[in-house]
Amino acid sequence: MDEGRPYRRIEVITGRRQRRSYRAEEKARIVAESAVPGANISEVARRNGVNRGLLTVWRREAGVVPVSVPGEYSPEGGG
Repeated sequence: MDEGRPYRRIEVITGRRQRRSYRAEEKARIVAESAVPGANISEVARRNGVNRGLLTVWRREAGVVPVSVPGEYSPEGGG
């Protein structure tokens, strides 16, 4: 290494990253929090450490977000 250049540290990350699993009670609480009128879905997701897309899937599964019909407009961005 050149004497005039600073030393650079490189970090090597090994192993597989594990997906986080959520308990049913935890999902239900987060979905309920996002279903409150005026709630910002992105903020709820961020506050709970959940991806916004995953929260949208949970909301759809719980019936909070209607499933869009192809060609139909959806304010959630699904159509």
